Amino acid sequence: MRHVKKYIRGEGCGEIVSDGTNVAVSRRKKQELMDSLARL
Repeated sequence: MRHVKKYIRGEGCGEIVSDGTNVAVSRRKKQELMDSLARL
């Protein structure tokens, strides 16, 4: 979580990590990710 720089919303949602890589987030794990980001 400390490497996440940006979250991209939309159909093909994903996140940009510190090295510039785009990491896809599955629909099933999206809520888990959002909950984790909210706790920061």
